[in-house]
Amino acid sequence: MYIVKMLVNSTFIKLICAPLLMLFMNGCTNTQVNSDREALVNAGRGAVSVITTNYRVYRYALQEKNSDFTKSLVYATLTNADVLKAFEEGAGNSYVIEESLNTRKLNQICWMAKFARETKDVISPEEQDIYKDIYAWLNKKEQAWVKKINSSYTKDELGPDDCRK
Repeated sequence: MYIVKMLVNSTFIKLICAPLLMLFMNGCTNTQVNSDREALVNAGRGAVSVITTNYRVYRYALQEKNSDFTKSLVYATLTNADVLKAFEEGAGNSYVIEESLNTRKLNQICWMAKFARETKDVISPEEQDIYKDIYAWLNKKEQAWVKKINSSYTKDELGPDDCRK
């Protein structure tokens, strides 16, 4: 009886101690970000990664500017750009989205800006006015991105996916 009681207590202790030990160990290896700015920068990088996966969609949508799909994509693009703009402004300290992007990623995100610029007339002038801050931000960004791409590649090095064409 004493052995059974000891095993039950031992099992009970293991069931209690093991999770507590893991909890304490995880609490000591804090992998959280150190500041709100760092959190915004990391989130901005994630947002850029998601947006850059759509560069082919932007490229092909430019071929059919007057479709319902393109109009829907214009609104989605402006929303995505607004998110990136908010990350930049929220992080402060002169943070710019492109500071951590390689040339390939810059080229991919450049398609978003090019698409927004070339499809601006798809939405009404009243709607364009609503989004004027986002269009201005995208215009400034596109110029910066193209400048960085130009410093790395000649006009023909990126092939058909080159946003500068």
